[in-house]
Amino acid sequence: MKRVVLLAGLLVLCAGMANGVDFRVEFGPEWTPGKIERCDNEIRVYMHNTPGEGARMGYSLPFMIYGEVDSIGWLDYGGVPETGGALVINEDFGPGGTFFPSVNTINIFSPESWDGHLPDTFNHTTTCIPITGCPGWVDDIGEQLVYVMHFEVYGGFLGDPRQLCIDSIGHSNPTYDWLWTSPSGPFGGPYCIDVEVACPSPWFVDCPASSEIITRLGETFELPLQTEALCQQELTEAITDLGSVEIIDPTPEIGEVLWSLSPDSSMLGTHEVSIRIGTAVHPVSCYTTEGTACRFTVHVLNHRPTIYSACGDTVNVCIGTSMTVGFTASDPDSDPLTYVFADDAEGRATLSASKGLVTFSDSGEDGEAVYEVVVAVYDHEFDSTFCTMYFNVYTCCGDCNDDGVMNLLDILDLIDYMYGDPIEPPIIPELSDANDDGAINLLDLLQMIAYLYSTPSGPAPVRCPQ
Repeated sequence: MKRVVLLAGLLVLCAGMANGVDFRVEFGPEWTPGKIERCDNEIRVYMHNTPGEGARMGYSLPFMIYGEVDSIGWLDYGGVPETGGALVINEDFGPGGTFFPSVNTINIFSPESWDGHLPDTFNHTTTCIPITGCPGWVDDIGEQLVYVMHFEVYGGFLGDPRQLCIDSIGHSNPTYDWLWTSPSGPFGGPYCIDVEVACPSPWFVDCPASSEIITRLGETFELPLQTEALCQQELTEAITDLGSVEIIDPTPEIGEVLWSLSPDSSMLGTHEVSIRIGTAVHPVSCYTTEGTACRFTVHVLNHRPTIYSACGDTVNVCIGTSMTVGFTASDPDSDPLTYVFADDAEGRATLSASKGLVTFSDSGEDGEAVYEVVVAVYDHEFDSTFCTMYFNVYTCCGDCNDDGVMNLLDILDLIDYMYGDPIEPPIIPELSDANDDGAINLLDLLQMIAYLYSTPSGPAPVRCPQ
């Protein structure tokens, strides 16, 4: 295909001026008159230091890309990070290069200065300090391709050519004023080309506010996304590398797609996801470019086990006795479960996972206190659920014989008392009303038996005055 090159022409210097620079601007890589034939395009700036005038020791060069097109998409070619990789600089001229290592900076003065919405601007400042041994830009190497800007054009319409230009002056920010060391000729711009977009204009996705999405096995996650087309084309294609994406509304200008994911066990972990959208009006596909993709991170997690028990509750325990609390655990994904103590109150608690029981035993030697016990349940993916229980140890009514502990002897003495068989010494009534109903009867006996011998334990008798 024929290449059309726009030349800036040689810089004409007045007599007596020294150390000038010649410029040439070329649009490429492939053009036909007034039409882009590829989505991947370039602006190339060539420079030539005037022969015989010695090395050039620095310059500051401002660029402005502007025109009648709505916007352009800068393409990442691994170039200057500040430009998203779109600007590639000759390694001798750029930061870290041979010619100007003393000071070499690319200045982008705001996010809007290089975002594809024209005009876009940047400034390249270079300096070489001779005493450091840097050579500067020598004058005997001929014309050099110094800057290449990679892009695609959006917003043009078929049959409606619009200009795209590059120049080095006319920016409202004074930082972009012409700062070449005098005397020197002008850049000679603007250099322009008529653009008629022949590749499909990409759509832009209104990506989610957060780039982190968390979902779990068995859950369906749906993410509606609005899209916008600059060329008023109907949305006809949407693809993703995880889950599925459906075109809900293909309306020109504003459309909507729905991304959804119903993860299975093979998707556990972290995934980098891209949703790309485009049109099918041209065989050249532009939807894989940066401007038409929404990228985010998806974390697919396993469900944590669920524990059904007195988690968070405070359970009363009589001094010198044991209290058994029942619990059950299940896993939504039917994973095998492992049970361990995260805190067993210094050995006071024991765990019977197969029976779903936690037993707390008080020695009777430490008086009244509250103890914390924590059970941890893990599935095979090491997702964990923790259950914390509090055991409140105090002096209970039910120590009928006042020997310091409630046990079988108290139950036997209470039976003798209730059914007319005198015992010596007799029970102490004020210590025997286990349910605190004001009477000593069968209900007290049943509560003591349920507390001491049921599994899990019945409720502890009430606190007794000491």
